[in-house]
Amino acid sequence: PRSTLFPYTTLFRSDTLCLTSGGVVILQAAACTISSLRFKTDVTPYVGAALQKVAALRPIMFRMKGTNADWNYAQPQLGVAAENVSDVAKECAIYEQDGVTPKSYRPECLIALNIKATQELTARVRELESANDHLYHVKKASNF
Repeated sequence: PRSTLFPYTTLFRSDTLCLTSGGVVILQAAACTISSLRFKTDVTPYVGAALQKVAALRPIMFRMKGTNADWNYAQPQLGVAAENVSDVAKECAIYEQDGVTPKSYRPECLIALNIKATQELTARVRELESANDHLYHVKKASNF
């Protein structure tokens, strides 16, 4: 349930507010994300099969249930379901207190997966271009 004192929502439909040390409420969810390496430990490159995971995500169109003071709440939206994210990339899912039921997902995690998937595709395109160039030169050298 939403507070009647604060009847607004963020684009991410989360039940979390960011509060600065100066007591200011921030509505921009990206401002709540801590990204600096200064705040991280055990940092390693991601080595999973990101392209396979991204391919298994199922974008859906939907409308949110219930009512909200923000008129955008009832508009058709494009997104992914927490259940799908949990099945595909558990590291990106956010769960209910039971630790089992998917509730949401971390957008920055899906962004990172998409970056890694793009890198995997780029590497594959380079391999194919190299093989194609090799075949072209072999064909040209043999005068076909």
